[in-house]
Amino acid sequence: MKILLTSLLVLSLFSNFSCSKAAVPETGQAPALTRVPDSLPVPAAPAVIPPVPPPSPVVPPRSDTSLPAISDMKLTWALDETPFFGLELDLGPSKLSAQEAIARGKVWFASSNARKVGDIDSIQAVLVRFTADPKFYEYNRLYWFLVAPPVMGLEIQGPPVPVLNRDTPIPYLWAPDDFIMVDDETGEFWGSKFLAVGNVAPQLTVNQLEAVQKYADSFGWWAVWYRLKAYNGRLLPQSVIDAMRV
Repeated sequence: MKILLTSLLVLSLFSNFSCSKAAVPETGQAPALTRVPDSLPVPAAPAVIPPVPPPSPVVPPRSDTSLPAISDMKLTWALDETPFFGLELDLGPSKLSAQEAIARGKVWFASSNARKVGDIDSIQAVLVRFTADPKFYEYNRLYWFLVAPPVMGLEIQGPPVPVLNRDTPIPYLWAPDDFIMVDDETGEFWGSKFLAVGNVAPQLTVNQLEAVQKYADSFGWWAVWYRLKAYNGRLLPQSVIDAMRV
């Protein structure tokens, strides 16, 4: 049995040696590997620079009768801002009237403490209480939250970065607004160092933005904001764009 096993082992080694040696050419060097031809280069997709439509204060030539008046849209804008600052609406009574608070706000917005706002006559006044943090002196005090709505438009945060194609979602911001709070009891301002606040807009592709621009040319950017604001921070459904085609 040992002899048989030994013979088999010798035959196995000889077979392996023979196979290995057969793979080496007579020159004693390993054979060159067969080169796989390179695939043809894929041309790079042309970069698309995301467009940034300039905001326009021009009164739109047409009115979308399915939407509220622009003045009501601007009030909605101000009301939508309150949760971000930890403010809750209050029905009063108040010491200052909305008109008196706005008059004080116009003086402040015209001062060197504020940016130059696009439309100082569109300031919105909302009566609120600050309820975000009881550690603040302002906690639970009655204030007039004064918002100077922007000349509406879309912006990109930072320089436009090229995208791969016209269907790539691009995050946009609505134009920044300015605000100040007026203490209803003392008439003093609070938050004078808070200037412009950018507001997240929907994500739009280049193709979608072109359709939005055409709608804005007819009905204005405030109408665009009102139609799209429910999708802030999200990709805009194509069905919304289709409904805006003019």
